[in-house]
Amino acid sequence: MFLVSLITQAAPDPNSGEINSMSSDLFQCIKANASSAKKKTTNGTPSWLKFKSKSADQKMDLVQVLAINALELTAPAAFFLRPSITCSIPNSPPPTDSFNRRPFIQVSGHPGSLAPAGPHTLWKKQTDTSTEIEVYEYLSTSEDPMRNVIPKYHGKRLWNEDIFLELEDLLDGFGPSPAIMDIKMGSRTFLENEVTNIKARNDLYQKMVKVDPQAPTPEEHDAGAVTKLRYMKFREEQSSTSLLSFRIEAIQFPYSNNIIDVKTAKSECHVGEILDKFLPCSEMKSMLLERLKFIKSTLEKSKFFMHHEIIGSSLLIIHDATKISAHLIDFAKSVKSPTNLSHFVQWEMGNHEDGYLHGLSNLIRILESKQ
Repeated sequence: MFLVSLITQAAPDPNSGEINSMSSDLFQCIKANASSAKKKTTNGTPSWLKFKSKSADQKMDLVQVLAINALELTAPAAFFLRPSITCSIPNSPPPTDSFNRRPFIQVSGHPGSLAPAGPHTLWKKQTDTSTEIEVYEYLSTSEDPMRNVIPKYHGKRLWNEDIFLELEDLLDGFGPSPAIMDIKMGSRTFLENEVTNIKARNDLYQKMVKVDPQAPTPEEHDAGAVTKLRYMKFREEQSSTSLLSFRIEAIQFPYSNNIIDVKTAKSECHVGEILDKFLPCSEMKSMLLERLKFIKSTLEKSKFFMHHEIIGSSLLIIHDATKISAHLIDFAKSVKSPTNLSHFVQWEMGNHEDGYLHGLSNLIRILESKQ
């Protein structure tokens, strides 16, 4: 299960990703907000913000926080490369340009899944069940507009009998300390075929009561077991996924080593507060809104999107003192639907709806209310 967030650089026009350049005043606004956030770290924070601040030898990067959060999720989370150390894949190919490429730390459910490929690309190892190759190969060779809101695909690579995707990695296009937000999109993070087994399980019951002893019904308490479907629905209810069809996994502010784990923020009010913290200036909100509306209109025109469940995919938002961008990433569980999907209708077993556009519309609406 991959846990990384691929960041791609925006291009000069809305169709390829870039929103606008920020002004020097906006740069100062970001720094002021980061300084304010840092002060609040020592003076206490709202209960819904959980800063993972640790000693020098124990500090956790955003990817490590996201990795821990996703350990029990059936859907793959996003992947994010953070400058730190060199690649650790055994017998991995050397970078094409080892002098110009920034090193990175690999964080993944399966160790050894990433390798640097060149100054602007990376290799992502594929699992037997991943559908990412099919997604990228189709979109990269078609005229489907969805290709404009995902990372560029540079082909499939075979190395030591393992298959990798070579994907665009434009982290270098952002400053040394950007702000990062990973948003898990959709009303569910599991495929329908993962929850068809109706056998009740004690291990899932134990996980449920560990989070909330009152969550099981009297019948479930008596049986000491719950089905996987029941447990997965319960998991979605612990965040804003059930209510808003998206949840903010974690964020990192610029000029700060503090990581904020916010995936348990459930209400629209709390989600709005988090967005205010992440985007403290109205200009930043306007730029992100422009990009999100472009993504929404692009997806509505995409035949591929309308015929596929997009499960476990993330919306990766990043900004620094020069630009702000957002891209769809992670398609390891994107499968073709037997019928056209609205991506709005509430999910029921068998209708294959994922709530993606419902979540994106809610995100846009909340941001508009903050302007």
